[in-house]
Amino acid sequence: MLLGDIMRIIEGKKPPRETIELADKLCIPFIMTSKTMFETCGLLYQAGIKPIRCDNR
Repeated sequence: MLLGDIMRIIEGKKPPRETIELADKLCIPFIMTSKTMFETCGLLYQAGIKPIRCDNR
């Protein structure tokens, strides 16, 4: 799975129920954590998840 396919919710924020239901319907996983974005990105990188490049933006 590419990190670009992951819907990210960070720093203890809770998404609305509708958002969770839509993500579930579209098979988009969540990352929910109390850590900062910096800490979370570092942990994901240490786990071997590398950044992707998207030239379509």
